[in-house]
Amino acid sequence: MSAFARRRKRFSKKKGKARNVGNVDRAVFGEQRMHSSSNTKPFLTQREKLRALMFSREGQWVPLPDVQVLGIAQHGARFKELREELGPQGYRIENKMEHGADGVVRSWYMLTRSAPVSSFSAGKPSKSWEQVCAEREQKLHQAAPEFELRP
Repeated sequence: MSAFARRRKRFSKKKGKARNVGNVDRAVFGEQRMHSSSNTKPFLTQREKLRALMFSREGQWVPLPDVQVLGIAQHGARFKELREELGPQGYRIENKMEHGADGVVRSWYMLTRSAPVSSFSAGKPSKSWEQVCAEREQKLHQAAPEFELRP
């Protein structure tokens, strides 16, 4: 047997047993996987883990290492998803960063309830009381539009 054939044989060995789960072959490494047709969820998604952590500490700053302990890949993307999901429900996720003297950047996140924005005032700049009164007086002194009623 050539050196190439031995190397190919050595690296092609499977690390675990393959089992057929839900018509898909997957490697199993000392754990039982649940069938995909099962009604119970075998695990929480990363977003669900993050949501549970943030609601358990609502109104408190949660340091990034506490988020990393959950094993969440790309925590920034998960926070973006949560902001999009919880924003319409009146929640807000804030981020605070601190640049330490040692050159380390530390980050915290906090879930808070934000005041609901009324559609009446959304996007409009606020006016002073004097401006409102001046506009009202100006409209009162304008000539009434002429119109005629016809049967």
